Amino acid sequence: MRMGNKGPHGRPWIWLMAVIVIRLAPVMDPIAADITVTALAVWAMASSRR
Repeated sequence: MRMGNKGPHGRPWIWLMAVIVIRLAPVMDPIAADITVTALAVWAMASSRR
């Protein structure tokens, strides 16, 4: 049975950054997009462990 108070894990700013990256990906250079996504992932993982 599904609990009503459970939803996607993560803070709202993580989802906001994901949307921004997805929207900007087509306009960015592929290497710059890879660097940006990697930097955001590392930052999100590091800040979630605090």
